[in-house]
Amino acid sequence: MSELKQRKTPTAEKIEGESSKDKTKRLKKQAGRDSSALLTIFQVLIFCVLLTLAISHVSTRTPLFGVELPTLNQVYRKFVPAKGRVFKPEELKLYDGSDPTKPIYLAIVGKVYDVSAGRRHYGPDGSYAFFAGRDAGRAYVTGCFQTHLTHDMRGLSEEQLKSLDTWQNFYRDHKEYFYVGEIDYPPIDPNSPIPPPCTDP
Repeated sequence: MSELKQRKTPTAEKIEGESSKDKTKRLKKQAGRDSSALLTIFQVLIFCVLLTLAISHVSTRTPLFGVELPTLNQVYRKFVPAKGRVFKPEELKLYDGSDPTKPIYLAIVGKVYDVSAGRRHYGPDGSYAFFAGRDAGRAYVTGCFQTHLTHDMRGLSEEQLKSLDTWQNFYRDHKEYFYVGEIDYPPIDPNSPIPPPCTDP
């Protein structure tokens, strides 16, 4: 019966006795093998990632099989508690989009949101420019964008007031808009006239 030849490994005595030059060559050779192994692993991982992206694109036309990743803004809002600024109504007017160097803010039911990402909608030439720089909560539910641009909710029905929740949720949960503070309103004079019914054309 033939004996299996075992591969010889360097003994401690042999390693200690090797020259500095031999030791350097051995270490370089070992480092080269390690680097080659790491490179192979990295290449395999890259291939798997690219293959996954390709399959996803072919099957769903999206990079991650239709999975929508949270934006940085959403992550920030989830893990960093909002510490809002308190605005006076006249301060909020400074953020109506007329100054391109400033963000655009709007408010709804006293809560102020940064909608700068929607500048084409809320900027001076936008379709919803009348919402910028103010709290026009009443107009959200009545659709009166000329005479109801106010936060005065008196005279509205319970159903109308509840419909405001939809708009509050829209701004609160939007991917690109975010909460920045609240408005410090002076009390509404109970003897002042309630906003009249909508007469907008």
